[in-house]
Amino acid sequence: MVYATSKDRLRREVDGVHYEIQATDPIEMDLQVLRDRYLRYAFRQEMQKEMQDMKRQIMEQLLANYVMPILSPPSLALDRSVGSSTLPNKDL
Repeated sequence: MVYATSKDRLRREVDGVHYEIQATDPIEMDLQVLRDRYLRYAFRQEMQKEMQDMKRQIMEQLLANYVMPILSPPSLALDRSVGSSTLPNKDL
């Protein structure tokens, strides 16, 4: 537990640490291995961004095609035809 808290404090104190590497063997810290890990990470980030964009576009299309016509106000022609001046007055 002392190791974990010391490591976290050291990471916070040192500027420029953006990526943590967990390696148990010097081979795991080879430049090619690190490059491959980074490319997998970058690819995954790009795919997540594209999925978010696609979801946003689908929601915009659904709103434009289905929800917005329902929420639009009724036409003025219908509102004018219901007025009391068009109905006969039976009280006279």
